[in-house]
This record gives sequence, structure tokens and C-alpha cells, in this order.
Amino acid sequence: MEVQELLKIFAAHPQVSALDTLLNGNTSNNIFLKGLNGSGAAMTIASLFLKRGGNYVCILNDQEEAGYFYHDLMQLTGSNEIYFFPSAYRRAIKYGHIDPANEILRTEVLSVLQDPEAPFVIVSYPDALAEKVISRDDLKKNTLKISVGEKLDNMFVSDVLDEYGFEQVDYVYEPGQYALRGSILDVFSFSYEFPYRIDFFGKEADTSDFIKEDSLDSNYNPSDDELLKLVEQELAKGETKQFIVLHTYGSHFNYRERYPLENTFFTPDYPVDAERKYRDNLVNAYDNSIRYTDGFLARIIRMLEKQQIDAAMIYTSDHGEDIFDDSRHLFLHASPVPSYYQLHVPFLIWMSDSYRETHPEHWQAAMDNKEKDVSSSSSFFPTILDLGGIETPYRDDSQSVVTSLYQMKLRAYLNDH
Repeated sequence: MEVQELLKIFAAHPQVSALDTLLNGNTSNNIFLKGLNGSGAAMTIASLFLKRGGNYVCILNDQEEAGYFYHDLMQLTGSNEIYFFPSAYRRAIKYGHIDPANEILRTEVLSVLQDPEAPFVIVSYPDALAEKVISRDDLKKNTLKISVGEKLDNMFVSDVLDEYGFEQVDYVYEPGQYALRGSILDVFSFSYEFPYRIDFFGKEADTSDFIKEDSLDSNYNPSDDELLKLVEQELAKGETKQFIVLHTYGSHFNYRERYPLENTFFTPDYPVDAERKYRDNLVNAYDNSIRYTDGFLARIIRMLEKQQIDAAMIYTSDHGEDIFDDSRHLFLHASPVPSYYQLHVPFLIWMSDSYRETHPEHWQAAMDNKEKDVSSSSSFFPTILDLGGIETPYRDDSQSVVTSLYQMKLRAYLNDH
């Protein structure tokens, strides 16, 4: 028997129906129930909530009881309107160790209480309720709401977050932090378990397509080749000047999802769980994704060659990857102290025959600089501007690899410690 079937039988019990009638009648201020053993109390609250909605606050003796009760309600109702209100501290309040995850849960409850129409069940315990919380007016005053399509300046949002006491970091990993990189703002608020990414510039292009985000299917996992259809549409417009930016999935974990099944070359590539014992499989899957990216770039080049116009393509990655490569057993990227494998990335430039003839100085400079050290972070944008013939005081030709003015400089990295 499924849990939901059991709940239906329980909800049809005459005593539950009588309780529902009492609550609807508004005649009783205090109702005492006895004989609710095991999960009986959770079954009763779940039955009433699913039947009549409304607002319920369930106070258990301690954190452990409250946790079990909350879990029972979640299993019984499957509702996202069940909330847990824990203590903000990891242990006792006297130790003063804030638990960021609990802060999120508490803020989520306070946000729900702002809406007088919202149905909810809140589960808590005395220690949690004894802690002070921000007033409704102060919470409203210190809440920043941002909507899609709203016109905002990213520096304004940054200033507001500073005023609210958020910490600016390179990468967000806990509530109360934000990271600003160009037009992209990552905010880890106290109102949700995951950080938000806000792009202030992504849709200002003449044409913008967000393939996965715009899909109605949350399980949609497109391959990078889907981008080629869009490139073909843009090239078909026959514009004399075009600037096309593609953001690929590349080789992000899970690597096996980054290439179509028919592009499997290195085997076995499964299972690929993030464990050292599967390293050979992980490397095979990662190499398959690299090989697929090579083919993807080759297909773009062939498309550009068919145009028989001045065209250039530049490709790089923002990071490499660790796959348990040495005794440190690092995996993925963004380690506090990055490894050789994380820091070394490709930097590829292609120019059409027509472009080389029109701009021989760029081709010659690229050939002269190809063996030199390059910092992709420093050189990518100056090189793009140079290839496109865009003049601006902000273009640093000493960092463009397609000019004879290129100068190698000490390469550096920033970490989050």
C-alpha cells in the first residue's frame, strides 16, 4: 500500500472528520487530542492540511522530535508548503556557532509569514522559538526583490548587498555572500538553499538564445551541436559584420552527459561516479567529451569556410579539471589551491583564408606568438577586440596575441582563501 493511500483512509476516519468540523466551526479555542501514537500526530496534521489548507504551527519537544515530525509530514504530503524552523546555531546558542543551512530555513519561514494568504505547516521546537527574529517591517525593509526583465544597474545591486551586510567573494559557497564578475552577479541569499545567478547583460544582444533555460523540459540535456543550428541561422542573414558568442557545456561533470552516445570512442565510460576506483572510466568519459568538443569546433570552422568571407574564431576554457590525477586526489575544479590540471587550458585561434589575406599582420603575429606563454584571462578580450578591428582605449595591445606588440607577463591565479 502506498503512503498516500494510507493517508486517504486515515483522513476518512470519523474522528478526523469531526476534528475538521470543529476547526471549521470556529467555536473551540482549545482542542485536546489523545491516543495519537507513532506517526498518528503527523497523519492527523497532514490529513487536515491536505483537506482544508490553512496555517499550522507544530511545536515538538526538541530538535530530534521536530526533525522526525517534519520528515513524516514531507513524506505524507509531498508538499512544498511544509517548513522547518530550527535554531540558527549548530549546537547550543551559547557556543555562538551559526549554521548557514539553518539560517536559510529560518529565513524561508519568515518570508512565508510575510504572505497572509499563504497556506503552510511550520514545524519547530522551544529552543528555536526562543531565539529572536527580525521584525516583519525590518525584514520587508531589508529584502531586495528582482524580477526578470527589470532594468537595474549591477553596481546598484552590489551597493545594496553591501549595505545589507553581504560579503563580496570570488565564489559564493554560503549564505550572505555575493560575487560580481562583469555583468554576472551570483548571490547566495538567506531565502533559498542554492545561490542565484543574475545576468545583467546576457539578453542585450540583438539575438539571444538560452537553449536549456528556455526549454519547458527540466530534464532536457542538449548537446553542444544544438548551438550549430543557431549559428547557421545567423550566418544565413548575410550580415557584413557579425559577432557570435557560444557558451558550450564542454567537459563539465557529469562527463558522460557531454557527448551523444554515438560519439563514444574511449571505453569503458561507465560507471562514472565521483570515486577514485572509477578513475579510468572517468578519464575515458572526459576524453570523449574533449574529442567531441574538437569535432564541434571543426564543424564550426567548416561552416565558416563555406561562407568564403573574412572570418575568425577564438576558443578557450575558463578552467581545467582534476580527475584524481595525483596523491592529493583532487576532483573537478575551483580548489582553494588549484593544481596544474586546473590551471592549464586551451587557447585556439582560427582564421579563414580570406581573413589571412586581408589581415596578414594578425596571422603572422599569431604564428610568431604561438609558442609563448599566454594567460587566457588577460589575453582573450584584447585578442577578440584586435581580431574584430575594434578600437577603444580599453584595448591592451600588449596582451593581444595577434599583434607584434604582445608581451608575456607573469601569470597569476586568484583563489578564494
